[in-house]
Amino acid sequence: MKGENKTKLQRVNDSDTMIELLQESESGGHYDKPVEQRGDSPDKEMLRFEGSLDDLELSSVIDVPSIHSLMDSFQKFAGIPLAIVDLKGRVLAGPGWGEICRRFHRMHPETCRNCIESDIELSSGIPEGKYRLYRCKNNMWEIATPIVVAGRHMANIISGQFFFDDTPPDEELFRLQARKYGFPEEEYLAALEAAPRFSRKSVDAGMAFLMKLARMFSQLSFNNMNLKRLAADRNTLVDSLRAAEEKYRGIFENAIEGMYRTSPEGRFLEANPAMARIFGYDSPSELMSRVTDAGKQLYADPEGRTEFVSLLDQQNNASVETQMRRRDGSLCWIHLRGRTVRTAEGKIRYYEGLPKMLPSAKLPRRR
Repeated sequence: MKGENKTKLQRVNDSDTMIELLQESESGGHYDKPVEQRGDSPDKEMLRFEGSLDDLELSSVIDVPSIHSLMDSFQKFAGIPLAIVDLKGRVLAGPGWGEICRRFHRMHPETCRNCIESDIELSSGIPEGKYRLYRCKNNMWEIATPIVVAGRHMANIISGQFFFDDTPPDEELFRLQARKYGFPEEEYLAALEAAPRFSRKSVDAGMAFLMKLARMFSQLSFNNMNLKRLAADRNTLVDSLRAAEEKYRGIFENAIEGMYRTSPEGRFLEANPAMARIFGYDSPSELMSRVTDAGKQLYADPEGRTEFVSLLDQQNNASVETQMRRRDGSLCWIHLRGRTVRTAEGKIRYYEGLPKMLPSAKLPRRR
């Protein structure tokens, strides 16, 4: 068994390649290999996140199924059980625990409480980029390294339920534990025998991998948080635009004054109900479908629109009184105010106007 575990753990020495491939896939092939030192500080870019993290759960910013699959594959590959455990002792991802914990320690209320307390208490306060080796309250060795996102400790990667190959487990101690908690003694000791034995050098190699994995999760989580913030900002902006559009539409549809928008060529782009009523049409849609050239069809003198548009092009805002034609062919005098709407480059997008029917005939004049 020792030889088998050692062979598996030798593969961990090549874990840099696994990490680099994962990060290359995220960066499109461009990856700067991190400095291989305990206590590496996070990238300065990770401090750019703005906003409260108090209510944010790590499970909301990581792809739990994908990470669970990754950690499950790693356990099968290297024989090291892994789990991401939040600060409340909840397992977020990973296959979790070895046989002795899965079948015994996690099944008994008291030993399960020991496990959770160990996960919370013994793994708290670990500096970012470092790890802690500790003996859990059920007398198994465990290792933890923190996942820190934007300066906040949110979870730990925990690996454990092993022994060092130079220090055999105290079989009598575990025999007493079996009797204390009512575990089937021989089955419990068989699970104890099946627990991995690692050299201290192999543990160091494994933790070098786990610290890089924790750092990668921290970076991915930070990026996902920023994406969530951007999505929330976008949704807020969309909601604001929608509210503004609804407000504009309400004013436009219910205004007692006529309102319209035409293309430079004279085709209606928008018209409100008051505009349709002024010119004798049953609805804005009828006005817009029937009138395809405002200059020829609405102005008593087609040159009237040409002159009005010329003023708008020069001044951006203009006001005239001019004679216009209603749907039934009758003529009326209209006081017409308008403005030019342009693109950022200065190109005319459309004209907007407010027509008002005058109570009596007047000679047309410009102001």
